[in-house]
Amino acid sequence: MDAAIQYILYFAVLVVLAVPLGRFMAHIMDGEHTFLSPVFAPVERGVYRLLRIDAAEQMG
Repeated sequence: MDAAIQYILYFAVLVVLAVPLGRFMAHIMDGEHTFLSPVFAPVERGVYRLLRIDAAEQMG
């Protein structure tokens, strides 16, 4: 019985988080500013600089 309740709660959490996560991923894929941009943008630029990758260059 406990396993069934756990599966139902897990499924409910996944359904509730699907829409906000989908919107967040859509903003990222469109290149828009998100609430995590101030945190991850400097990290991303640092990794690009470390690996000598030009962010403006198209991927082949």
